[in-house]
Amino acid sequence: MLLARAHDLDVEGVMVPMICVEDLIALKVLAGRRKDLEDVRGVLAAQSGKIDFERTRAMLGVFEQAIEGRQNLLARLDRVLRGTRAGASNKRAKPAAKK
Repeated sequence: MLLARAHDLDVEGVMVPMICVEDLIALKVLAGRRKDLEDVRGVLAAQSGKIDFERTRAMLGVFEQAIEGRQNLLARLDRVLRGTRAGASNKRAKPAAKK
């Protein structure tokens, strides 16, 4: 699924598949290390207004299902979004609905 949405990037004459920003954010949230979450904040700032958070949330839902809900990845994303200006200003950055 990740590579299906990838686009090719020319790196010094070599075409390299690059995953989309939404999938990158989902993977970083899944990893969950402090550095990964800092990276997410940086991506949010750099790509403000260009991120499809529904796609990111859908991917996190797939990850949560695969790990049988052992981590609440959507809540982790919401915490990062609340802590960034990009998340607060992006109209598509809505917190997940409470269950």
